[in-house]
Amino acid sequence: MRLLWLLSSILLAASMLPAQVSAQSLNALRLIFPRDGAVVSGTVTVAAEATPDLEISFVVFGIDGERPMATNARPFVCSWDTRAVPDGAHLLFVEAHGPGGVVATAGPIRVIVRNEPVVAVLPRPIGPVAARVVPPATRRPAPAIRPLPEPRPEVSLVLGETKVPARVCLIEDNAYVPVRPLVECLEGQALWDAQARMVTLWCRDREVQLTPGSVIGTLNGRSIRLWRPPTLDGGRTILPARTFGQILDLSVAWDAVRRVVLMGLLPPRQRPTESLAG
Repeated sequence: MRLLWLLSSILLAASMLPAQVSAQSLNALRLIFPRDGAVVSGTVTVAAEATPDLEISFVVFGIDGERPMATNARPFVCSWDTRAVPDGAHLLFVEAHGPGGVVATAGPIRVIVRNEPVVAVLPRPIGPVAARVVPPATRRPAPAIRPLPEPRPEVSLVLGETKVPARVCLIEDNAYVPVRPLVECLEGQALWDAQARMVTLWCRDREVQLTPGSVIGTLNGRSIRLWRPPTLDGGRTILPARTFGQILDLSVAWDAVRRVVLMGLLPPRQRPTESLAG
């Protein structure tokens, strides 16, 4: 009985030890600009760097808990228009996403946004006492007419220097791009099989098969798992821009101020990955 009690104590102590933290994510990602405590105005470049051995699919830049900027191209740089937020203190952070989700984070750091000039208000001098009191005007001024807010522009898509004439859909804060117009801009071909409900792409020396509603596809004959499934939008097959960029080796960035999805060509990889997580 004494031996059994001793073994139970050892197992209980071992179960209470903290889980080992992955050494890959410790100090593997950091914000290099702006610095903590910096005063910023206008359009500011936000930059982060990661160690070369950290496997990254894309990087997300966050402001006060929101995530309006993202890129999957090194160096990890985005433009932030500080005029889109009120003056004062704001918190910046960065997240690195890999095949398994978030692999590293950095921040938050505190920056001060100052776009409006500081105007000193001087006290009005006290004049002489009036000889008589002038009664206030009985007629009330007409109420000010406030203009209606301008509608937000639609999301557009730019590939390199060319604007792609296609509608981009925002689904759960993710940009979905149409498959066929993008493939044709890349001098590829897209074929829809109505009987099998499958689209096949031939582009950049790759053959891709995708099924709307399924996260499983094929890339050059190999099975791949997508971050999110493609879907149909009015007869068009649409796919998250980040997943599309990983399949065909395209850089993807989001300009939150202009509401533009920016895509560009990257050097093709030697072999595809089996998982294309977002």
